[in-house]
Amino acid sequence: MNNYDNSGINSEINAAITRIINSLKNGEYEQADASADYLLHLHPGFGSAYIGKLLAEFHLKELNDLLYTESSYTDSDNYKHALYYSDPETQRFLKTAPYENFYLRAKEKMSGNPSDANLRVAAGMFRQISGYRDSEQLFRKCSSIVESHRLDELYQKAEELMNSASDEQSWQAAADAFANVNGYGDSVEKRNECLKKVNEIRMDDVYNTAVDPEKCETLEALEDSLLKYESISGWKDAAEKAKQCRDIINNYKSAVRSKNRIRIFAVIGTVLLIAAVCSALFVFIPLTKYNRGNELLQKGLYIEAAEVFSSLKGYRDSETKVREIEAAVLEEYYQKAVSLLNEGQYSEASEAFAAIESYKDSAEKASEAKSMYLDDQYNKAVILIESDHLAEGIEILLKLNDYRDSADVIDSALTAKARALSEMETAAAAEELESMDPEITTSILERMTPEKISRLEMFASVDGDFLNFGQYEQDNDPENGKEAVEWIVLDHQKGIITMISRYALDVLPYNETPEKIEWKDSDLRRWLNGDFYDSVFSEEEKALIITAENDNPVYFDDLTEEAATDDRVYLLNNTEAEQFFKSDADRRAEATAYTAEKGAELEDGYASWWLRSSGYDLRNASYVYSDGSIHHNGIYVFSTQDAVRPVIRIMP
Repeated sequence: MNNYDNSGINSEINAAITRIINSLKNGEYEQADASADYLLHLHPGFGSAYIGKLLAEFHLKELNDLLYTESSYTDSDNYKHALYYSDPETQRFLKTAPYENFYLRAKEKMSGNPSDANLRVAAGMFRQISGYRDSEQLFRKCSSIVESHRLDELYQKAEELMNSASDEQSWQAAADAFANVNGYGDSVEKRNECLKKVNEIRMDDVYNTAVDPEKCETLEALEDSLLKYESISGWKDAAEKAKQCRDIINNYKSAVRSKNRIRIFAVIGTVLLIAAVCSALFVFIPLTKYNRGNELLQKGLYIEAAEVFSSLKGYRDSETKVREIEAAVLEEYYQKAVSLLNEGQYSEASEAFAAIESYKDSAEKASEAKSMYLDDQYNKAVILIESDHLAEGIEILLKLNDYRDSADVIDSALTAKARALSEMETAAAAEELESMDPEITTSILERMTPEKISRLEMFASVDGDFLNFGQYEQDNDPENGKEAVEWIVLDHQKGIITMISRYALDVLPYNETPEKIEWKDSDLRRWLNGDFYDSVFSEEEKALIITAENDNPVYFDDLTEEAATDDRVYLLNNTEAEQFFKSDADRRAEATAYTAEKGAELEDGYASWWLRSSGYDLRNASYVYSDGSIHHNGIYVFSTQDAVRPVIRIMP
């Protein structure tokens, strides 16, 4: 309201603007709206007046309040008119205001010491205006804080499990909990510490189930204990116990061999040697692989470890290890999917959960993520539509395949847009339709009234050669009825079309009597605004004709300036005849058969035609000769051989 240019605006308009500003400041919104209506009466299409009406409609005191209101104002006709009629700087402000409003409200959500719930809401709002200012960075910031809080909470729970762990199961649970926050803080070190405890308990269990060598009663028991001690080599005195087992076994076998006959000694020795070698191969090689698998597992190299344990084909608990690795890999993938979900990457999260749908609640999470994605897209589309980005919003909704009430939202948006455009001035409506996607335009036109469509078609036709409007006798055959009047468009600004008849339509004197006469008192002006206007145009067409406020300057300095006139139908003056036609040839007017029959002075079928400007004195009126040249000196006003080319202004 404070940024418009007042230069050239009369004192009455300035006073109206002042009343609007003061009424808004005092909260007198009805008075502000009434003052704005009065301003529009004084100056139609004045952008500041529409801004005043917009602020009054939403009970706002100044333009900047649009940035902070929680009301949605983009569907308001006052907003649309303000956007159309304001100066470029104000238009830029009005276009960005809805985004800035959303941006500031989102920042408010994340201000102070916000809850995670508010941060999630803020993240969602920033995501919906992605690309505006630093919304993308703030979205990532909010998501990062929420994720940090989530990881911190999980980390604390993992520490609680670790501090209370006492057996293999509880230590493993703590390790799994730290895996859920893998990479957060010292979670990797803590997890390894827990896994180390798990491994120590398992090795201790193996150690305790192995029978002490000195207590073994059979060779089979010794060999079983040997395997167990070797599998936990390095744990307590397992290596020493394994050596004791081997020594006892060897001593036992030596004693057996010493009792055999000499003749079979060589054979037996050879067999025992081969057996010993084979035994070493069958025990040592799998054990080496098994230990290698454990090393890979502790380093978090799950795939490599799984390959090693799978190759052992059931050696010890290798199959159990493979299953544990599979579970760990699935858990890691699950946690990545959870992170995607928390970061608002709903589509990616849905795909990730779907890939492991049989693990935990992945199927439900996939469905949840898909629903959140659809909701996110739906809300984004609604915001775009509310911000008058109709095509983008509808495009998103169409991709959702009738999700929720998408079809109804699209229909309502198109219907509302059609209604809004129907209520707009035709020029503004046509310009907006021109900027839209063709399919959207077609859908909107299907919802508009036939009358508005007719006006739009009329408006669109101004870019062609001629426009049909009204009916008048032209072929000199009254029995076949009147013919459509063809008009040439002279000017087209702010929705107002100025046009002149293509043909010289009739022959009449400028004034019936030879006297000094101004345009305002002439018989020709009276006829044009009376009989001609009433008989040529239908009631619907009359509703489109606007009154022209015509200045009537004189061409010769010694003449007194003529009074201004308000004309529904009029003639061009000298200056306008020069301005609107590029050449004499363009200015020529072909006579109709009816005009020729009434006695128009013709040259090759072209007639001379009246201008409304006075000639060298008030007994003469200027005219355009049949060759298109302008005769400023004029001809007697009672001349009966000059034709008439009416001029009208319409606002479809």
